[in-house]
Amino acid sequence: MSDKGYLNLGRVVDLQILKKTSLIIFSLLLFSGCLSTKDKIIIDKPLLLENTLQIKKKKPNCKKNIKIMNYALSYVLSEFEKGYFKNKDILGAKAQLFLIDNKSKSVFAQNINAAENSYTLEYQKAKKKKCSVRKFELTPLQKIKNVLNQK
Repeated sequence: MSDKGYLNLGRVVDLQILKKTSLIIFSLLLFSGCLSTKDKIIIDKPLLLENTLQIKKKKPNCKKNIKIMNYALSYVLSEFEKGYFKNKDILGAKAQLFLIDNKSKSVFAQNINAAENSYTLEYQKAKKKKCSVRKFELTPLQKIKNVLNQK
């Protein structure tokens, strides 16, 4: 019986040592993650070494401006095509262009003027961003006027 008592006492001591070591390890892990930020090294700027690539500046995104300009251009051209050029109504197209130039209150003129203003605004934004806008130098109404002058 003394052997069993000794073994039980040994197990209790082993369990106490195991509990104390696990408590110490757990507390070390817990408090090691709670260091103040003053002790940590914080790098604000990227380090550049010699012979490494420089960080490239982000190019301005011109896709949105060009997409809006293309939409406004195609809208104006398609409206004139459907309404006047398809029927070969040159006189009607010239009359409508006169109304558009004079900011008429008609729905057609207001829609065309809104598209023209949107085109001009996006053209100026794209030009300010230094996007390639060479093919957008003529406004939609200027293109319509060119078509009418050719006929």
